Amino acid sequence: MNKDTINNMMKMIVPIVFVLVTFQWTPNSEPDMSHYELYQRVNNVTTVINSNIPHPTSTVSIDISESNLRDGAFYLKAVDTEGFKSDPSDEATCDVECIAKYLEGGEIKNIVITNVERKL
Repeated sequence: MNKDTINNMMKMIVPIVFVLVTFQWTPNSEPDMSHYELYQRVNNVTTVINSNIPHPTSTVSIDISESNLRDGAFYLKAVDTEGFKSDPSDEATCDVECIAKYLEGGEIKNIVITNVERKL
C-alpha cells in the first residue's frame, strides 16, 4: 500500500468517544447491605461494569463508549453481607436525545444520570 491509501483508510476510521457518566441512586436501607453491582446490557449481552461499589455509596462515575451509552441499558443490584443479590433495579437507558437532556440533569427510572461529559 502506498502512503495515500493508508491516509485514506485512516480517514475512514471512526474514533471511539468515551462519555463519563455518573449514576446516582437511593441507597438500600437494609442493615446487612455490603455493596452494589452496576451492569450494562448491549445487544442482549450483559456485562458487570463495576462489581464492588461500597455501600452506602449512592453514586458512581464510569467511562462508557458513546455507542454503548446510546445502545445500552444499565441497572444496579444490591448485594448483602452474605452475598445475596437483589432483583435488578429498573433499567436506565440513554440515547442521543437523552445525552442532551441529561447534560442538564434528570432522572431515568431508578438510576439518575447526573453528569455526562464527553472525553477523547
